[in-house]
Amino acid sequence: MSRYGLANAFLSMMCRLLPMGILAHCGWSHCEELAGGRVGLVEHSLENLCFPHARISSGSEPGSDRDFAYLQSIGVSVIVSVDGAVPMVDTAARRGIRYLHIPIGYDGIPEDSALLLAHVYQELAGKIYVHCHHGRHRGPAAAAFMLSSAGELDRQKALEFLIAAGTSQNYSGLYLAIENSTVIGRERLKDMSLPRPVVDPGDMARQMASIDRLWDRLKEVKNRQWLQDVQHPDLAPAHQALLLEEALVELHRLKAPDHLTPDKNKHFAQLASEAVEAARRLRTLLSGFSPVDTERANGALSGIQQSCTNCHRNFR
Repeated sequence: MSRYGLANAFLSMMCRLLPMGILAHCGWSHCEELAGGRVGLVEHSLENLCFPHARISSGSEPGSDRDFAYLQSIGVSVIVSVDGAVPMVDTAARRGIRYLHIPIGYDGIPEDSALLLAHVYQELAGKIYVHCHHGRHRGPAAAAFMLSSAGELDRQKALEFLIAAGTSQNYSGLYLAIENSTVIGRERLKDMSLPRPVVDPGDMARQMASIDRLWDRLKEVKNRQWLQDVQHPDLAPAHQALLLEEALVELHRLKAPDHLTPDKNKHFAQLASEAVEAARRLRTLLSGFSPVDTERANGALSGIQQSCTNCHRNFR
């Protein structure tokens, strides 16, 4: 059996043995045991918070000063974003928190990014918060890699942490990054510079980050039965559907990743086109007369999700 096969067997075993509460939700009440202590009580909207080590925590993207106040309250002095979106550097700075930006994909942790993550952890003192968008996949993987590459968390414990954080095993590259990690000594990192607060992740990553956030807004609208929230006129259902349609059109226009073969390039274009058509159907439904046909609107949103899922399965 290959090393990765052994890792999969281990993961399957852990899924059977870990408490269901940890598998279902990785809030601080479940992760406090991993951290070995209490965390701050400042109100916040961060999701999927986990504390695999006294110096490292992971979770969703901070989106308000309230979130940064919470991170400040638990002693965080450095935030590392592995997401494609531009971080809220100035808001963090007002709380005395330094931002560093190391975007990674769902297919794993490239060597240059791996070295930067290791360098940040070994070079900077204090507590570090690592986030992606929702805090379930790339963020926990980057946090686990930091600890593993420093020799402070063995690979078995690091894989256990990914499961507890809810990292999908469909993203096998993230698990492989941990399963194949080795200790990175300071000698290898001595000539490196720290990453910048904001870097350009490239057109594809930037567009995917934008689509991810539009998708979240449409789910909020769906939860309101596709009705306008008078307190949030910016979340008008038809407008949000239009924005998503336009974002998917721009994605369709982008050059496909260089590593794709001509056949895969064609498949990528086809899936992107299907997502655009599904978004157009939703926008048309929401732009008609009230009341909205919620069943058809829900079905159109599911169609977009299925198109995106098919694309992620093939190309993430």
